[in-house]
Amino acid sequence: MSPVLCEILLSGYITTSSIWRRTHLVQSFSVAFLYWLYYNSGSEEDLRVLIEQRKRKRMISNRESAGRSRMRKQNHLDDLAAHAAQLQAGNHRLASAIDMATRYYLAVKTQNSILKDQMDELCHRLRSLDEIIASCGINSDPSACPLTFDGFLMNP
Repeated sequence: MSPVLCEILLSGYITTSSIWRRTHLVQSFSVAFLYWLYYNSGSEEDLRVLIEQRKRKRMISNRESAGRSRMRKQNHLDDLAAHAAQLQAGNHRLASAIDMATRYYLAVKTQNSILKDQMDELCHRLRSLDEIIASCGINSDPSACPLTFDGFLMNP
């Protein structure tokens, strides 16, 4: 066996990746076959034709592979764009819900403020009425009054 052929065959065993090793070994065998064909056929033109055919076949295969890769990349990009649109729609729904909750909170806060002001006014009126009743001496016992204030509610 020639030294070139031995080197080609042995180079396939040096690599660490098993997939690349098999690919490299197959390529090495095809190169070895061409090398053997060249020395057995004696025609350099036949060898060139075979090499050109292999180059063309490899070039076509590479183009198809690149096309598939571009197609996968485009599909992935389309999927990402659809996912981004879904996230934006969800974000819009959440923003609307937050806006509505904020409006409701402000309305309740305003109503609570009005009710507190009304309660303060009613408490003030009740104290004034208690003072009037006490000053007139009609009924000085606050527990005997039919309307008493227990801090928040008026109990009849």
